[in-house]
Amino acid sequence: MRKIFIALSFVFCHSSFSNEVIETWECQETSYGQWTNILVQAQVIKGRTEGKIYVAGVSHSTAFEVKGFNRRWDFGLTDDGTYKFAFVVKPNGTASYYDFTLESQSGPSMILHCRQK
Repeated sequence: MRKIFIALSFVFCHSSFSNEVIETWECQETSYGQWTNILVQAQVIKGRTEGKIYVAGVSHSTAFEVKGFNRRWDFGLTDDGTYKFAFVVKPNGTASYYDFTLESQSGPSMILHCRQK
């Protein structure tokens, strides 16, 4: 019984550490102002392969990676292993949201301004 308790304790402790947020970005439509109208919050989870995107009361679990200088959150995994959506933040805080389900769109469908919290 004691071994089971120790094993379960390890599993619960390990899973809580693996969800530790190590980086957070807040994003709004304008680059000026009081930062009171946050539209998107993007988080990086310890290990830097997963993240979360929060927008309009909805959270999305994401794949996360640093691509060159940029931080990138991909979500909406499809059956063929690609993603429907991407959120990319450049080092200067400019963010682009891509919706790959829109056939007529070749660029980002939204540009935001972010700061690291």
